Amino acid sequence: MKKLYSTKYFKNKNNKHAEASLKKRLRFKKNKKKRNKIQNARTKPQKRVVNNKNKHFDYFKSKAPGNFSFLTHPIEVIEFISTLKSHFDKKRKVFILMNKIKSIDYSAIVILLSIMVKFKEKKVEFNGDFPSDDNINNILIASGFFQTLFKISFKTRERYNIGTHNAIHTHAWKDVDAELGANIMDNVSKMILGHKVIYKGLQRSLVELMQNSFNHATPTKEGEKHWWLSVNVNEKQKIASFSFIDYGVGIFESLNSKKEGSKFFNWKILMNLFSSENNADVLRKILNGDLHKTVTGKHYRGKGLPGIKEAMDRNLISNLHIITNNVFANVGLDKYELLPNNFEGTFVYFEINAQTSSTPWTELQ
Repeated sequence: MKKLYSTKYFKNKNNKHAEASLKKRLRFKKNKKKRNKIQNARTKPQKRVVNNKNKHFDYFKSKAPGNFSFLTHPIEVIEFISTLKSHFDKKRKVFILMNKIKSIDYSAIVILLSIMVKFKEKKVEFNGDFPSDDNINNILIASGFFQTLFKISFKTRERYNIGTHNAIHTHAWKDVDAELGANIMDNVSKMILGHKVIYKGLQRSLVELMQNSFNHATPTKEGEKHWWLSVNVNEKQKIASFSFIDYGVGIFESLNSKKEGSKFFNWKILMNLFSSENNADVLRKILNGDLHKTVTGKHYRGKGLPGIKEAMDRNLISNLHIITNNVFANVGLDKYELLPNNFEGTFVYFEINAQTSSTPWTELQ
């Protein structure tokens, strides 16, 4: 028998088995080293969540969109938001599956942060895993998402400031804050141009968005809901991106709720006298100031959303996008589309870059 197993056939077979076994051990060792490296890079609260992952067996699992961008994949993101809203309304514990996210942009950051805070304010459990992609993981770390997610104690506030000023910074409040715009303008201009300038379009757009949210997000009561603003500056590309969101009723539902006496009461009947247009066409008319002129007989006064559109036309901001109810608009490309699902709220995105018109800095009064 010993002689049989010492033949060339069995020697080759044993060698192949030994090689395969060695490769398997080396592969295991390499993967273990990688897992340990990731684990050691995590904070203690993060390790606690990973090590006790089984404790989330009774959470409702919600898969984050693979391409997590409100700008390029609005349908999937609205579906994700709607699912989380349904869980929130029913006070269900939620676990977000983020490990399969393939791409993410800063429009997604403000969504994740704002939804997470809503859950935490109502003391509804909210948790999640880590993206397997290191770059995506680093973006979420820089945003302050994980730091807020794993906070042992969370205090409900009227105002939130999340993230770092030299990376992604997210603000939330219920009121209009003109000073916030001035502070952001100070930081952004120094990071893009190296010195302070005045971006009139930035200040104007932020104040108009805050004012719209304060007045119209909830028809029954002013200033009831938070608006959220996430700011990111890419110093290499010299671009600052601004993502603003409120979870109110949205532009068209807000118009529909106007009471008798409002200049926009029965706006839809007046619009139908001219044509039977859909919401995408109506949003274009709102931004161009045509709705205001149709309803009131007067030209708009540069306020609200038409004022933001005008700021883009004058190169005071760029790359303006708006998503509200069932409409997606890439305003810079004059592209207005109807969506198959409905977003309960208003999302606005725009940018400031090195070519954006500005004026020399003077202290704002």
